[in-house]
Amino acid sequence: MFAHGNVHSSEEIMIKTTTVTLNPALDKTMFFERDFLLGGVNRSHSALKAVGGKGINVSRVMKQYGVNALCTGFIGGINGNIVCELLDTLDIPYRFSRTKAETRINIKIKDAGSVMTEANEMGGPIRESELASFFKELEKDDSDLMVLSGSIPRGLPADTYARIVRKMKEKGKTVVVDCDGEALRLAVEEKPFLIKPNIHELGMYLGRLPADREETIAAIRRIWEEKGVRVLCTMGALGALYIGPEGLYAVPAASIDRIGNTVCAGDTFLAAFLLSYYGHFDPEESGDIARALEIASAAAAAKAEKEGTEIPTAEEMGRHLKGLHAEKLNW
Repeated sequence: MFAHGNVHSSEEIMIKTTTVTLNPALDKTMFFERDFLLGGVNRSHSALKAVGGKGINVSRVMKQYGVNALCTGFIGGINGNIVCELLDTLDIPYRFSRTKAETRINIKIKDAGSVMTEANEMGGPIRESELASFFKELEKDDSDLMVLSGSIPRGLPADTYARIVRKMKEKGKTVVVDCDGEALRLAVEEKPFLIKPNIHELGMYLGRLPADREETIAAIRRIWEEKGVRVLCTMGALGALYIGPEGLYAVPAASIDRIGNTVCAGDTFLAAFLLSYYGHFDPEESGDIARALEIASAAAAAKAEKEGTEIPTAEEMGRHLKGLHAEKLNW
């Protein structure tokens, strides 16, 4: 019924963390020396295979920086077995619920012009009985922080994340949500600790894309004032915004020498922000929003320079911190 691996604690964990990936994937990235020819035969010069899914990505980033964040969610079939094997190789703990649905495969194609094209399977369908088993297993979770991240597979209702938020808040957990569409709208109604939309996901939530930073600030301010939910909004090259009880903050995007692969950059941003916020890098900086934003921006930039799904080292992240300053804005 369940797949387990490497479930152990780390003395360096500042706050015990679980990530939820309802729709994990086996990611295959193919690299081409020529422009990709539609309707023709294309031969890659190299390819990478990696475990995927936004919650799993958060666990991977935390592992790179010394924290074991337990992966949960659904896996199935041969692809699911490979996901577990890859997590074993990375020494990342997991406790997945088994499903009869084969874990999806995501194909990423990068051509000679560094244009990345993605073809992602939907995942699922997940049965209601499998969801019930997952909730039963989730009740046993003893973490303090839970990160719900990524798409919802076929078969699961749009309020699945909202239900998880409600149940986990009842258990006293801090819950962070990173999803989009109706799933995000419903989750916000349950008042998680924090949501992390990118600018496009925020636009989906609002019904239109904010025209500029001022409109983005107005939008996240409204969410905070009306719902009482902290918002961490990433805006690509425009940096990121945060609003919460500490106030409104902005951080620029760290400079990048060359773009390698931006996949997982947003997940890297979120994971690094949480690690800094909870004092993992420096206990004296716990709760320091400006510092957490700076570290998150630096980590995301370092990730964007990487090819494939490799997570940057602390040293690589540190190089992007130089001259990077978050500021508190008036509102």
